[in-house]
Amino acid sequence: MEIDVLVLPDARHDGLAEQIGEALAERGVSTARVSDDTSFSGSRVLVALGRPDPAHLKAATEAGLAVLPALVEDGWLAGDIADRARRIADAVDALLIIGQSLQRTSDEAVARASADIRDCLDAPDDSGTPLVRICEALSLAIQWGAPIYNRGDVESCAMIYRDTAHAVRAYIEREVAHGGGQLLDAIDHELETVDATLAELGPDRWDEQAWTLRHTFDRILIARRTAKALQAIDDLFGGLVRAGRRPNASLVYDIISVSISHGAPIYNSGSPVGCAQIYLGTAAGLLRLLGAEAHADEGQTEPLSRELLTPLVAAGGRRLESDADGLAWSLRRAFDRLVEAAARERTWEHDS
Repeated sequence: MEIDVLVLPDARHDGLAEQIGEALAERGVSTARVSDDTSFSGSRVLVALGRPDPAHLKAATEAGLAVLPALVEDGWLAGDIADRARRIADAVDALLIIGQSLQRTSDEAVARASADIRDCLDAPDDSGTPLVRICEALSLAIQWGAPIYNRGDVESCAMIYRDTAHAVRAYIEREVAHGGGQLLDAIDHELETVDATLAELGPDRWDEQAWTLRHTFDRILIARRTAKALQAIDDLFGGLVRAGRRPNASLVYDIISVSISHGAPIYNSGSPVGCAQIYLGTAAGLLRLLGAEAHADEGQTEPLSRELLTPLVAAGGRRLESDADGLAWSLRRAFDRLVEAAARERTWEHDS
């Protein structure tokens, strides 16, 4: 039977060792005292009372046990023997919780995660564009890595992310040979840059490695979401042009609502640039749809749209480079004013 907690007393603290055993037994934790023939294998915590034999401490640490040194003279163990036993039992509880959360992911699980990600990249050619395939692989890596990281195994998470980055670069190399295009080149450059960063960090800084890779994956995934949103906005305006639609209050309201539904989540995901691109594309599309000259049957929303959006679109390219966050908020405030105006005018249209 495996014992959760081993207690290593010196001769002066037999009574305290007994009390600790009783306190832990009440919590459902099995304990045993260390003797010369004790096996540390399978146990999780060693409580070392007084000044224990260093050989026992060495054996426990080599077996992976958490060691709780408890010099009875220490201030945190002041009080009578029952108080001391309770405080030590509380500390042991905390170590057991931490130890449970820091369970090492098996090498087989890490290998299985990496194999799943490679299989995703090597799926049949008709399963999606290269960008879709790459983003699916990155999402799969996060699905594997994030829970492992949250269990405390930072090293295994970093290894999965690192293997994923290498697999994606190898996939891009194969695709570029078939004319992969600028987008794949950009992703490859991003991963090449992060590879250099990892080399600078060194082999043992697992937490920094894991987060460096995760932020890179997130940027690539957000870029794909931005590209999809921009395509959706372009398709919306293309359909309106083909249908010969001229904007009115209701149409302005609906177009801006669609744009915000795309842009706001991307901003909240950490990409002001992506949000600004979506809002800027929407504003430019609205101005094209409106035309430079007012029409006789226009309401209040159309001229207000020209007034608010024209200077923002004119400065949009420069501000996108220098102040994407400010541009996103300037456009959003203009959109909010237009939505408010369009909502009032749309109500009047419906009532008339």
